[in-house]
Amino acid sequence: MKKKILIINRWDDEFSDYRKHFSEDQYDIYMLILIGNEKSIEINMPTDFRLAIDLSFDTCKDLIEDLLIKNTINKQEYIFSELIAFSEYDLIVAAQLRDYFNIPGDHLEKVLLWRDKNLMKEQLSKFGIRVPKWKCLS
Repeated sequence: MKKKILIINRWDDEFSDYRKHFSEDQYDIYMLILIGNEKSIEINMPTDFRLAIDLSFDTCKDLIEDLLIKNTINKQEYIFSELIAFSEYDLIVAAQLRDYFNIPGDHLEKVLLWRDKNLMKEQLSKFGIRVPKWKCLS
């Protein structure tokens, strides 16, 4: 059985050719594509996709729910084994969506450590890892 991967796609350049990394015989690709980047549809030949006016949590949540309604046989089963966001701009939304839809991968608590340098340094220092001196500016 093929793995079903959901990709949040913000680009249509050479970096958005996901088929280089996910072969057709092993993966079904589903995509949320930011309007203006429709060229990535032709490049990736996704099993299904939705065009998004923005890549906010609420917009993506609604589009994913539509994908699930159209592509899931059993309502108790979510079809996505992974949700991938290649843009740093989309990491937090992707984590929120993983939490909401119970999709495996890095969830919000972990992703915030990558994005919030104060949280990252606090966590590292708790484990005895030396970090540069810093001050939280609230």
